[in-house]
Amino acid sequence: MKRLKVYISGKVTGLDPEYMRQKFAKTEEWLRSLGFDTVNPETLVPAGVESWEEAMKICLRAELDCDLLFAQSDAYESKGARVEISVAASLKIHVIHEDGGLATEKLLDLIGEQKRAS
Repeated sequence: MKRLKVYISGKVTGLDPEYMRQKFAKTEEWLRSLGFDTVNPETLVPAGVESWEEAMKICLRAELDCDLLFAQSDAYESKGARVEISVAASLKIHVIHEDGGLATEKLLDLIGEQKRAS
């Protein structure tokens, strides 16, 4: 059975770089502990890419290969994350919002649905 792949969406621009890396890494670790493969946009953009537009193109290409989008609690404070969420919703990629226990419950339900379908 193929594991579901989750794109992590959240605020990047304007945050302390170390705080931002830890925030994404913590979410990635949690999602992996639940059994998901993850795409962490913080690790996608290579050094030297300076424009927001180029970084977003890289991230959006990766997002399109995902089954779900996990929106961190600060996602709506970010122009880029709002674009990612809009793309996901438009393409019927499940969007799960970070909201404590409900997020975990929704993610585990999706794993259950996948197991029943296979």
